[in-house]
Amino acid sequence: MQPQGPPNPYAPPGYSPDAAAPPPAGGGGPRPGLIHLRINMVLMLLLMLMALVYVTGIVINVAQGTYETLGTHTPAADASEAAGQAVGRWMALVLLPIWSGLTLLWAPLNVFGLWRLRQWGRISTLVYSTLSLFTCCCMPFGIYTLVSLMLPSVRALFEGRPISAL
Repeated sequence: MQPQGPPNPYAPPGYSPDAAAPPPAGGGGPRPGLIHLRINMVLMLLLMLMALVYVTGIVINVAQGTYETLGTHTPAADASEAAGQAVGRWMALVLLPIWSGLTLLWAPLNVFGLWRLRQWGRISTLVYSTLSLFTCCCMPFGIYTLVSLMLPSVRALFEGRPISAL
């Protein structure tokens, strides 16, 4: 391939526009799979922050004596609507506080385990994400975590294998 136009007078000595780009300094950039690991740590921290906000709201409502009134409603016209309202109240008053409390304890452990590349951290995060599939708002996070932590490049980070062995 012939170079087009005059040579670049500002190019470093020995530069050829047809040559391959030199490898980046420092070993070639981040290890494969590391970006998924970092995204999962950020997601865990965001879920922990959401749980902290929810638990704070519960504590404020309990302190004000208004927590039990969160489930008040107008009577439903038919039985199916009444059943749906009962399930919604039960989820809001019982299940979400329990899941938020678990998240406040579990998510920091998962972040620490992922950060230190511990196998138990990966497994714990996979279990947490599987359980989060049963919540509506956390389902996309859970699916991403399950898929990304099962990638061979991410698994290699936790098993200590060299990436080139994949």
